[in-house]
Amino acid sequence: MLLLEEIFKTKKIQQSDEFNLRIHRGLSWLKQAFLLDHDPDLQFISLWISFNAIYAQDLGQSQDKQSLRQFLHLICQHDVDHRIYSILWDKFSQAIRMLLDNQYTYQGYWDYQNKKIGLEVCKAQLEQEKKKVAKALQQKHSVDILLVLFNRLYTLRNQLMHGGSTYKSSLNRKQLQDGCQILSALLPAFLYIALENADSLDLGKPFTQWLRSVSAQNEVPKQKDSLLSKLSFLRVKQYHVFCYTGYLAEQRHPPSSPV
Repeated sequence: MLLLEEIFKTKKIQQSDEFNLRIHRGLSWLKQAFLLDHDPDLQFISLWISFNAIYAQDLGQSQDKQSLRQFLHLICQHDVDHRIYSILWDKFSQAIRMLLDNQYTYQGYWDYQNKKIGLEVCKAQLEQEKKKVAKALQQKHSVDILLVLFNRLYTLRNQLMHGGSTYKSSLNRKQLQDGCQILSALLPAFLYIALENADSLDLGKPFTQWLRSVSAQNEVPKQKDSLLSKLSFLRVKQYHVFCYTGYLAEQRHPPSSPV
């Protein structure tokens, strides 16, 4: 985490305000997520917000999926150190397989339970996705695996954010713990690759953009605090002068004794 923050500081001046704002937000939520190891529910939410901050734009749902695919493709394309490859196929391959095999992270299962689709459609879609996953695993195609993986994580995200699960529920502990582990490994890799390839991974205007740049936002509070300190000092000084002037006046013209 410290390494990412240092890289960001050194490269900030070379990058656009929009890109800096994305990284600034992503790092802030990722940093908070690392403090929440004891709470998978809140940690997962913080990790997802960090991920959204890095890539999301103010688009419709269909365009957002296209934006996600484009982002994952660019990230993997610029993964010259094979950081993502190592996470997917070496360090967390077992956790990823278990998450993909879990029916409770498959949106089609919940669509069937909520009577949005029939059983046969649910089974057909699941079988189609299993073939896609098997092929991607066999060919070690990182982008395809990431797309399926983030679809599953998105189902978890919806369950949490839309009130579809109980806080600290035992029913989704395993999925959330696996999801947190995977995101905690992937997001620093995403940020590192983005920082090293800002020209290619500058996705333009983030979801919500404030008028001031990140650098300006960081500087304004300091300037404001400094100004307030100076004003406070001047007020105290004026008060002391006023009191001292009154004291001298009393010495020269003592008040008359009361009757």
